Amino acid sequence: MPSTKAYGRSKTDSAVTVSNPTTSVTLLWSIATAGTPHKIRQAYRWWARNERFLDAEADSPADVSANLWGGAAGRDWFRALYNQLEQQEENKMENLLKALLDAGLIQVADASEEIVVAQFNESFANLKKVAEENIVSLTEKLNAATAELTEAKAKLDEQAKTEVLAKVDAAIADGRIKAEVRDSWVAQITTDPKALSLLDAIQTIKPGAEPVGAPAAASAKTSADLRAEFDAITDPKKRSTFWSANKAQLLKR
Repeated sequence: MPSTKAYGRSKTDSAVTVSNPTTSVTLLWSIATAGTPHKIRQAYRWWARNERFLDAEADSPADVSANLWGGAAGRDWFRALYNQLEQQEENKMENLLKALLDAGLIQVADASEEIVVAQFNESFANLKKVAEENIVSLTEKLNAATAELTEAKAKLDEQAKTEVLAKVDAAIADGRIKAEVRDSWVAQITTDPKALSLLDAIQTIKPGAEPVGAPAAASAKTSADLRAEFDAITDPKKRSTFWSANKAQLLKR
């Protein structure tokens, strides 16, 4: 921070006494320590417009304004701070241009601004075009992969259905289930894979015994629960009806 002795000045640039030097010190310090480039540039622009105030008559409004902004020392101080900001901005721009050059987005870093901007816009447009083409290509590949998966799933579903039909037809052929309930068993196994275990659990029917009918609807009851419920039924007619409806699960061990 500049010395307060240099804040005031006379027409011969010698230090003068300011009636309230603390005021100018506070103003300068608040601007310089605000830490914002805006404040420093504001002070720099003020001096660019009003440097003539340094030659104003002592104690005139212009002279007081110049002293409040630090006099000649304040002018030099803010000029130095402004130059530091400009150097920092220049360094940032150099780093940015170097990064763009390294990335291949521009071809020449020391060309005019118009040329650099034109180079960047052209490179960016080319990259955008390539990206869009890649997106289209990836989308086409994704759609093709999705179609292949859909087709593969359809084949697996068809294969599984064929296997289910084969098992149901085998159960009909060896007399374990009735032929007229073929579709019921196929539908039940398709929606509830556990039904296949029930079908496999049905043992070959003894001669004279009636084949199993339609499978029982999906239920939360286990085979053990159904057997216990069946054993609790005493009415012969109700036992026969319950047996016919749940025969597959009752036979499962």
